Amino acid sequence: RLKKLALHPPKSVEVQFADGSTFHLSAEFLRVYSPAADSKIRSIAGEKVIFGRRHVGIMSAESIGNYGVRLIYSDSFGPQDTV
Repeated sequence: RLKKLALHPPKSVEVQFADGSTFHLSAEFLRVYSPAADSKIRSIAGEKVIFGRRHVGIMSAESIGNYGVRLIYSDSFGPQDTV
């Protein structure tokens, strides 16, 4: 269960779970693995490759429903992740 979500704009998000595990996820990682980014995937040897995301930043986050979070990125491609 999610205990804490802290936005550290523009470069990362910190996620902490009730079991004590904590993860720092970079904006680039989240943007590349965003479900909304699937339409921009190119396959190279069966791996997902999305170009031009190295310098992307997280601008803000919005609550979605009771448990979701939408991340807004600096590349203005949206809607973005719901975590």
